[in-house]
Amino acid sequence: MSPSRRPPSAVAPPVLGPGRSLAPDLARGFMLLFIALVNAQFFLTHPDTVRTLADQVLTFVQSTLVNGRAIPLFSLLFGYGTVWIMRRVLDAGGGWVHARVVLRRRGLWMLVIGLAHGVLLLPVDIVGAYGLGLLLFVGFLRARDAVLLWTAGAVALASAALNTVLGLGDAFGTSPGTLTRRRRCPRLWSRASSPPVPNGSRSGPCTRR
Repeated sequence: MSPSRRPPSAVAPPVLGPGRSLAPDLARGFMLLFIALVNAQFFLTHPDTVRTLADQVLTFVQSTLVNGRAIPLFSLLFGYGTVWIMRRVLDAGGGWVHARVVLRRRGLWMLVIGLAHGVLLLPVDIVGAYGLGLLLFVGFLRARDAVLLWTAGAVALASAALNTVLGLGDAFGTSPGTLTRRRRCPRLWSRASSPPVPNGSRSGPCTRR
């Protein structure tokens, strides 16, 4: 054997560079599927469709495992992807200003896509909301951990307080929507019961305008 030739087993395999991780993309795909299921519930599920015990169990499972998980996990993945975009820009030799320009451009395009979707197709959109959030909060990518923790705590408390006030308003009839219904139909709210209105008749304690 010639000394210049090496056996095939001694040839070193090529070193591959770091590729794109598929796990975040797969997780985003599942979260988009779950968000589609959440939105489909608003169009397909109402009291007339939930009749049997199986319907109630399915509604409970969807509310617990889908409605309460899809949007938070998708938000987490959105933040994860944003951080990786910034890291790729910095690793390529760009500075913070360049990374901020890239992220704001992406957020602006997301806002435009969400606006077009809401105007042309369906006024239920999340792409525009995430784009607006990226435009407003891109500066937090450079914030210290203490600032992030305090901000997250303040936002959580404000959200809990707002939801509590709205919930109490619905319970006691002082929310804006309830007050509007009271103004349109004062007699219906002032009386605990009222005689039924025949179909097609416009007389009664309250008529819809």
